[in-house]
Amino acid sequence: MDIQLSCDDGGKYDLVAANFLKKYNLPCTFYIPNVSVITGNQIKKLANDFEIGGHTVLHFPDLRKLEDIVVDYEIVENRKFLQELTGQEITSFCYPRGGYDNKIIEAVKRAGYKEARTVKVLQTKFNKNKPFEKPTTIHAYHRKEYKGKNFTSLTEKYLKKAEKENGYFHFWFHSLELYKFKKWVEFENSLKIISKYYEKHRNHGN
Repeated sequence: MDIQLSCDDGGKYDLVAANFLKKYNLPCTFYIPNVSVITGNQIKKLANDFEIGGHTVLHFPDLRKLEDIVVDYEIVENRKFLQELTGQEITSFCYPRGGYDNKIIEAVKRAGYKEARTVKVLQTKFNKNKPFEKPTTIHAYHRKEYKGKNFTSLTEKYLKKAEKENGYFHFWFHSLELYKFKKWVEFENSLKIISKYYEKHRNHGN
């Protein structure tokens, strides 16, 4: 069973979220654009404990609407910025607001990335032959797909489903949404649940 977590946008409260993640010994990829509100030093601090991923220079809401030369700039320069800042090789990319097509995938590949994450939710299978279309399972937010259920209850439900299938579970969030909608308790409760499964499967090697 493959369990992953990620955070988008380089939000003001990313370091708060990072403290919760460290409390429960959970990994996370922080996808950060150049225009994020967090400082270079804060990004370096995150990079000491977590993977950093690319999220474009300006976080334009739909890369598909940009000219090819602009798309390449947005993706390449963001990766360069993050690599120089953190000293990490930046290998994972997240499409801003999930907007992508084959042209965008090819641009991400050309920039040197090895994988890219979408915003598709409630998925417990990941086709490893399509590393540039990684789906997700739970977005820590009140989404219409949840049909009124809170994301913590769905976290447990889909972890059980993924475990049964020996599949894939991906939990993602924006720290600003957690703050804005007062979801820190629900977020921490979700992390508690995820950590139990993460430790179990890490110890068993699957």
